[in-house]
Amino acid sequence: MRFCILVSAFCLLTSVGFAGLSGLYTIKPDGGGDFISLWDAGVALMDSGITGDCVFEIYGDTLSGFFGAEHVAGSDSWTTTFRPGSGADPVIEGGDQFCGEEYDNVKLKGLRFRYAPVYVARCSGWRISGCRFATRDWGVKLESSSYDTVDANTFETHPAAEGPPVTAEYGSDNVIANNVVNCTSTGLETFIYLYAESNTKVVFKTLRYAPDEMEDGACLKLLDVGAYEARNNVFVLAAPADTLNACVGVDISDSIVLDYNCYFRELLGWAGERPCYPNYYDWDEWRGFGYEANGISADPKLVSATDLHLRQGSPCIGAGVPIPGFEFDIDGDPRDPVHPCIGADEFTGGSIEEMPSAECRMSNTATVIKTLPAGAVAFDAMGRRVLNPKPGVYFVSEYSVVGSQHSGTLNGARNTVHVRKVILQR
Repeated sequence: MRFCILVSAFCLLTSVGFAGLSGLYTIKPDGGGDFISLWDAGVALMDSGITGDCVFEIYGDTLSGFFGAEHVAGSDSWTTTFRPGSGADPVIEGGDQFCGEEYDNVKLKGLRFRYAPVYVARCSGWRISGCRFATRDWGVKLESSSYDTVDANTFETHPAAEGPPVTAEYGSDNVIANNVVNCTSTGLETFIYLYAESNTKVVFKTLRYAPDEMEDGACLKLLDVGAYEARNNVFVLAAPADTLNACVGVDISDSIVLDYNCYFRELLGWAGERPCYPNYYDWDEWRGFGYEANGISADPKLVSATDLHLRQGSPCIGAGVPIPGFEFDIDGDPRDPVHPCIGADEFTGGSIEEMPSAECRMSNTATVIKTLPAGAVAFDAMGRRVLNPKPGVYFVSEYSVVGSQHSGTLNGARNTVHVRKVILQR
């Protein structure tokens, strides 16, 4: 089924035509940019092609409408990057899609998608990284595509979502890594779904599957799969005890490698599912098939049901295996080169402590943190973790103390770092 219906003949660009795109362009819905919509940018790419690397910076609060581009000339040689403009945090939303067909080497960086799936068909060289997805149907779908990467993204499903957050079908050599997926849909069977893929990797992911009623579901499901590898993943099954669900579901294949993963069933559930009677298997039976020689069946000790970082004492800390090309976690923290953690998060801190009183004071509206100590973790106004926070002046409503995880909203001030929450770690 074709998801992209592109009718460029009837579209009018908002700026003068381009003779081969190259360089930096802006998309501003309120005007003043090179394009006023994603649709217009897609039409320009199809009409003009690219003659060098292109960057599209997106502004505005919310963008709705369809982006589609196919057969973009020059994309086999040059890259196209879509990212937020300086100081912008746009939300691409609605039932329409961000769609590429036979359009190679596209990078989506740091964008937010709200019920707007990304569809990649017959493409190569895509990289979707640092994005946040709120999914209703599906989040990212790779179809007949190869050498694409989906990494360091977060996915949260709508309660009524009906499609997997990540799907890959009929492709090869794709990589799905360092993602956090939290599924609470009542009608979703699985949230990483691979069908007829070969040489595809799913590594360093943290997945929590918590349907209310669904049966025959799994955190990861592999059907009709060729050579395939899943290592260093956390699978948390939080389905009702009286339903038939498993952490992992696979077809029978000698080419599937499952190892160094953590399985945790909050209630009963099953470790694995295979299409042979009795279909569902506990941990020892699952390992009897040759899976998980170095895997673990234990509570990964995540911070909470909504914060899927590891906490002190997690059995996943240092229990993974190094995989070349994956030197950083979802937050940009370096992984231990010898004993990395299992899951999307590389645990880097110890216990949370209260900031010394000499380094902060209370105003009538906020806590003013004059110095951010080494090892502190800061979160921006949107709740995203700030990588490598620098010392400076921070205005936050509350900061974390021993035994609590408070968060407030930014009380804006001039010449301050925009921070919602600070956690102190030593």
